[in-house]
Amino acid sequence: MEIKIADINDKIKWNSYVKENKGSFFHLWEWGKFLNEYFGYKMFYLMAKEGEKTVGVLPLLEKPRSKTLISLPLADFAGIIADNLKVHSEILNYIQNNYTKKDFFIYSKEELKNVPNGIYQTNIYANFEMEINGNAEEMLIKVIPQKTRNMINKSNRADLTIKVADDLKLWEKYYRLYYANMLHLKSLPLPFTFFRELQNLWKDKVKLFLVLKEKIPVSGLVGLIFEDKFYIWGNASDKKFSNLGANNRVYFEAIKFACENDLRIVNLGNTKPQTSHFFFKKNWGAKEKNIYVISNKKNLNTESKSQKYIMSLFQFLPRFVLEILSKLIYKYY
Repeated sequence: MEIKIADINDKIKWNSYVKENKGSFFHLWEWGKFLNEYFGYKMFYLMAKEGEKTVGVLPLLEKPRSKTLISLPLADFAGIIADNLKVHSEILNYIQNNYTKKDFFIYSKEELKNVPNGIYQTNIYANFEMEINGNAEEMLIKVIPQKTRNMINKSNRADLTIKVADDLKLWEKYYRLYYANMLHLKSLPLPFTFFRELQNLWKDKVKLFLVLKEKIPVSGLVGLIFEDKFYIWGNASDKKFSNLGANNRVYFEAIKFACENDLRIVNLGNTKPQTSHFFFKKNWGAKEKNIYVISNKKNLNTESKSQKYIMSLFQFLPRFVLEILSKLIYKYY
């Protein structure tokens, strides 16, 4: 078995393997290439081969000067896809043996049953997936629990308008919601140009749903489409309108979209257990799954302390200044 760093010539084979082996949107070559071109992250996309046959892949990215490999930044999960446990182990061994001076963090839906020496594993996040079975009304009645169903029905009486974004003006409205949410959480917002480039690159594979109350954006959701799955990648809302069920409404619009477009799975994304977001997602009747962090570091807290500290200093800066700084901070920290 040979394990190599894939290059652009391997892109078609890489994506084919991802599609044939139930990989995610984030496993696609294009996601890493997008982050490479936007932030300058270096791609270490490992491909396991037996002769001409691809038997496993692991996408890894490294921020400039960080000496840390991540699978993957700005993704809920990625991790190793392999034909069998032997290939999975060989890829991990390759990282341990060839990147001895680097730390690595792999976010995976798959738990390591036999954790090798020098490797640590924990489940920090929960992920929720909903299987689509029927039309939106059937999902509302048969799958979605009563509490959430009540909020959806309440939102239907609240005179809310739903928009599916097809121009940058609506993306700008969503970004204002997102930006305010991130400041409230004391988290670093991505620049608006990141969202613009994301939409430009994938177009029909990126969907933005926006809920408005009298032309005021009150909730929004960014979804990514891959094969028969819809990934809820971003969500923002105005807390002043939470009593109207605006956030419930935008999630239900995503589910309705999946039903109408023959998608089989809606992934509601990651969240930390026992938080308000955790219980919000749990109340959709979706299946809860652990997301495992696999690393050569004992401390598996993957939050960027540097970003948190910088944000505490810079959060009161004008938006245009913070957006410029944000790209640099995401690039290096």
